[in-house]
Amino acid sequence: MNFILKYSELRRRRRGSIDRETGGPMNFAFALFKYFPYGGLQGDMLRMALRAARAGHRVVIHAAEWHGEPPPAPIEVKLLPWRSRTSGGRVLEFEKNFHREVAGKGYDLLVTFNRIGGCDLYFAADNCMAVELPERHWKLTLLRPRYRIFLEEEKKIFAPESSTHIMYIAPRQLEQYRRAYATPEERLHYIPPGVRPECRRPDDAETLRAGKRRELGLEPDELMLILVGSN
Repeated sequence: MNFILKYSELRRRRRGSIDRETGGPMNFAFALFKYFPYGGLQGDMLRMALRAARAGHRVVIHAAEWHGEPPPAPIEVKLLPWRSRTSGGRVLEFEKNFHREVAGKGYDLLVTFNRIGGCDLYFAADNCMAVELPERHWKLTLLRPRYRIFLEEEKKIFAPESSTHIMYIAPRQLEQYRRAYATPEERLHYIPPGVRPECRRPDDAETLRAGKRRELGLEPDELMLILVGSN
């Protein structure tokens, strides 16, 4: 989130729309196809929105679908329902609806979490489709409309002539995207994935482990399998 704030301030200074001494609240438009409570990408997006809101900035999340509780105020959600019945058609429809919705509303930064063109920043949670799709699918399959649309949207973001900057979370992504699109390296920004403090291994992990095993009646050399999932 620090990178987003710094990048936003730079854009505003270039446009001359910011008080150079005191700065000021900024307006962010986030784009996300679908929100649901247990998605990794969705969680990353919401944490960024919360941090920006706590810093006094305005965040409006634009989504085609929202499942679960709304985000806490003052974060806003603007629903842009899609009508298309095909996955490729929905991508193009959302892209059109999003840009129509944000036009002329004074947003300092357009941040997308899915592959659509015309935004200032893209959070790349996934690897490069242009590299990985041919490895996973028969070549003729890639001629289907949905895959053509997906690849065209990715190209809008990563092509050398694009102005979109990319936040990526794994070094492998840098190699893939540069190999597929020759994306200028200055537009690619490495954002290492973080771990929430409550999910880190505590100093007394072994004591906690031994206590839990005793509670479950497990012998020291007995194996236990844990299955974790979300719905």
